[in-house]
Amino acid sequence: MNTAAVRATPVQALAGKWLVSISVSLGTLLATFSSSMLNIALPHLRGSLGASLQEATWVIASFAMANICVMPLTGFLSRRFGQKQVYILALCVFLVSSFLCGMTRSMPLLIVFRAFQGMGAGALLPTEQALLQQQFPSSQQGIAIAIASMTALMGPAAGPILGGLIVDYMSWPWVFLVNLPIGVLGLVMVIFFVKVPNEAREKPLAPGTVQRLDGWGLLLLPLSLSSMQFLLMEGTRWGWTEPGTVALALGVALGLLMFVFWEITTHAPIVRLSLFSEPRFFIGTALAAVLYSMLNASQYLFPLFMQEVLGFTATQAALALVSRVVVSAVATPLLGRFHNVLPPHVVLAVGTLAFAYSCIQMSAFTLETEASHIAGVVAVQGLGFSGIGVTLTTLTLSRTPMNQKVDASSLHTLAKHTGGSLGLTFFAAYLTRDVGMARMALVPQVVEGSLPLREYLQTRSVQLLVAGMEPERIRAVALETLEQLLERQASLLAFGKLFLLLGALFLAAVPLTFLLRSRKVAPQG
Repeated sequence: MNTAAVRATPVQALAGKWLVSISVSLGTLLATFSSSMLNIALPHLRGSLGASLQEATWVIASFAMANICVMPLTGFLSRRFGQKQVYILALCVFLVSSFLCGMTRSMPLLIVFRAFQGMGAGALLPTEQALLQQQFPSSQQGIAIAIASMTALMGPAAGPILGGLIVDYMSWPWVFLVNLPIGVLGLVMVIFFVKVPNEAREKPLAPGTVQRLDGWGLLLLPLSLSSMQFLLMEGTRWGWTEPGTVALALGVALGLLMFVFWEITTHAPIVRLSLFSEPRFFIGTALAAVLYSMLNASQYLFPLFMQEVLGFTATQAALALVSRVVVSAVATPLLGRFHNVLPPHVVLAVGTLAFAYSCIQMSAFTLETEASHIAGVVAVQGLGFSGIGVTLTTLTLSRTPMNQKVDASSLHTLAKHTGGSLGLTFFAAYLTRDVGMARMALVPQVVEGSLPLREYLQTRSVQLLVAGMEPERIRAVALETLEQLLERQASLLAFGKLFLLLGALFLAAVPLTFLLRSRKVAPQG
C-alpha cells in the first residue's frame, strides 16, 4: 500500500499544481478583466451618467490608486494571517464591491465603489504569484510566472471583447455584475484546493514579540501617491507655474522623501525597500514602472479613440482587438515553455519594440482607416504584451529568496500599478489639453466669411436640401454638423500626437531592457 502511495505521489503532485493554478487564477483573471472591460464601456457609462472625460478618468484612476494603497499591505497581512486567507478576503471584497458598482447610478458612488474594488484586486495578483511559485520547483519557475502572466495579460487582451459584447447587447452595469458567478466559483476552489507548503511560510516570531503594522508608512505612501496623481491630472489644467501647482508639487516631493526615509529607518517597514539592494530586482522594477505607465495609457485611450473618433460601436471596437487576444494567447504559453531557451532580455526588447511599432502605426490612423488595418496593428500589440509580461516579471524575481517572494512580488506589482496609474492620469490630461489646442488651431480656418466655411455650407446645404430638409433649418443643422466634425478632427490630431509620443517613449525604453541581461559567472575553485 505504501509503495502504491509513493508511486501515485508525482501524479497527484502534478494534478495539484494545475488545480491550484486554476483556483488562484480565476479571481485574478476577474480583477484584470474588470478594468479592461470598463475601458471599452466608458463611452456608454459617460453617456448614461452624464460624465465628462475627466470624471470617467477618475473611475479608472480610483481603482488603480486603491490597488497601490493596498499592495504594500499584502506582504504584512500574508505574514500575519497567511497567504491563502489574504487571497480569500481580497476576493470577497472584490466581489461585494463589484455588485455595488453594478447597482449604483451615481458617479461619486461609482468612484467610491471602484476604489473598494481596487482594494480587493490589489491583493489578488501578488498573492497569486507567490502561491503559484510555491507550487513549482525552481526548474519550472518559468511555467509559474507564465500562468500568472497569462491571467494578468488576458484581462487587457480579451477584456475589451467581452466588455464590448456586454455593453452592446446588455448594459454597462453588467461589466461589473458578470464577475459574481465566476468569482464565487474561484472562491470555493481556493478554499478547498489551495495549500501553502511549510517551507514557503515565514519563520515564526520569537516568543513574546509582536509584529507591528507600519502606520506611518501606510499613511505616507497612499497620501503621497494620491497627491501625485491629483497633481498630474489637474496640473495641466491649472498651469504648471501657478503657485498652487508648485506648492502641491513640493508637498508631493516632501511626502515621498519622508516615506523613503521612514521605510529605511523603521524596524518593521510596510514596504521592504531593502529588496532594491539586489540590482536585478531594482532595474526590473524601475523598468516595469516605466513600461506599464505607457501600456496602461495606450490600453485606456485606444478604445476611446475607436468609439469616440472613428465612430465604432463597442462590439466593433472589441472585434478590432480580437487579433491581439489570439497572438497573446499563443505567444504567452510558448514563451513560458521556452523560458530557459530564449534569452529573456531579448524577448523583452522585442516586446517593447512591438509596442513602439504599433503606437507609431496608430499615430497615422485617419477617419477613413479600415478595421482590417487596425486589427493588423493591434495583433503586434499581442506580441508586445507577451514579451513584456512573461519575461519582465521572471527576470525581476529570479534572484529573490522563496520566503521573500510575497514582499518582492507585492513591491514589483506596486511599481507596475503606480506607473500605470500615474501614466494613465498624465496622458489623459495631456490628451484633454491637446484636444483643446487642436480645436483652437482649426477654428480660425472656418470663421464667418472664410472660404472653407462658405464652401462647406454650400456643399452641405445642397445635401440637406436633396435629403428633404426644410430650408429654414438647413444652416443650423449644417453648422451643428460642422461643430461635430471639428471636434472629431481635433480629437484625431490629439490622439495621433499622443500615440506618436508613446511610440517614441517605447523606443527609448528598448536599450534599458539589456540592463537585465544575465551575466555568466566563472565557476570558482
